[in-house]
Amino acid sequence: MFERLERIENKKNMEIRNRYTNEIIISNDSCKTIKELIEAYTPLNLEEADLYGADLSWANLSGANLSRARLYVANLYGADISGAILSRADISGAILPESVANLPQNTEIIGYKKLENGKICTLKVLKDSKRSRATGLKCRCDKALVLKIDGREKEWTNTKFKKCTYKVGEMVESDKWNEDRLVECTNWIHFFLNKKDAEKY
Repeated sequence: MFERLERIENKKNMEIRNRYTNEIIISNDSCKTIKELIEAYTPLNLEEADLYGADLSWANLSGANLSRARLYVANLYGADISGAILSRADISGAILPESVANLPQNTEIIGYKKLENGKICTLKVLKDSKRSRATGLKCRCDKALVLKIDGREKEWTNTKFKKCTYKVGEMVESDKWNEDRLVECTNWIHFFLNKKDAEKY
C-alpha cells in the first residue's frame, strides 16, 4: 500500500507531489504559496496530488484535473472549479465553494430535465431518493416521479445513451447508483433545480 506523503513547502522551492508515489507534479522556485504555484500552471493535471490543508481560497482551478487528489481539510472557499474533474478526490473536512454544496437530503425537491425532443420534464425527487450534485448546476438522482412534460406529450423515451421512458404520473428509476457525488455523468437521472438552466442545457 502506498504511503500518503504530504506536499513539501520550503523557502527555496514550492512543490506539489503525488500523494502515493511522492513524485513531483509541479515545482517552481518563484512561487511563495501553493495557490500561486497552481495558478501559474492552470489548467493543469493534479491527479493524485497531495493538497492536504492547502489554502486554495479564491484560486483559479478551472479545468484542472483533481481526480483522486488529497484535498483533506483544504480551503477551497470561493475557488473557481468550473470544468474541474474531482472524481474520487478526498474532500473530507474541506471548505468547499458553494457550487460543490450537496443537495438537501431526506426531503422532496422539484427538478427539471431536458428530454431529447427538447421538451422539459418536471420531476419530483422523492424523500428517499438518492441524489447529488458535483461541481456544476447539473444534479442526479436514482429515482423520481414524473409530474409533467411540457406540451401535449404524456410520455417520452430517451434513447441517446440508454433507453429510459418518462411517463407522466409514473416513476422513472436508474439501474444503478454511484456513491461518489463528484462524478457527474453516467447512467442515472440528471436534472436541474432551475427550469431555465434545463432549457439552456
